Amino acid sequence: MKNIQIIDKLSGQIIAEYPIFVELIDDPVDQDFMDDAWDIAVKEGLVDDDNRKSYKLEILSEIPLDHSSDF
Repeated sequence: MKNIQIIDKLSGQIIAEYPIFVELIDDPVDQDFMDDAWDIAVKEGLVDDDNRKSYKLEILSEIPLDHSSDF
């Protein structure tokens, strides 16, 4: 499992974090994961879709399933 964080570039604040279960996907592409996370954050009203350049999206390294946070 990986997590994607969306971070406000100006404040450094983590706006959202979403889990990605890469082991369930045949051909994982990091940009697709980031786009999906961005779309979810937009739908949840956490980010401004017209201002994506103000945010940084980061993929955190592999996280063991037994040590992951509950979402």
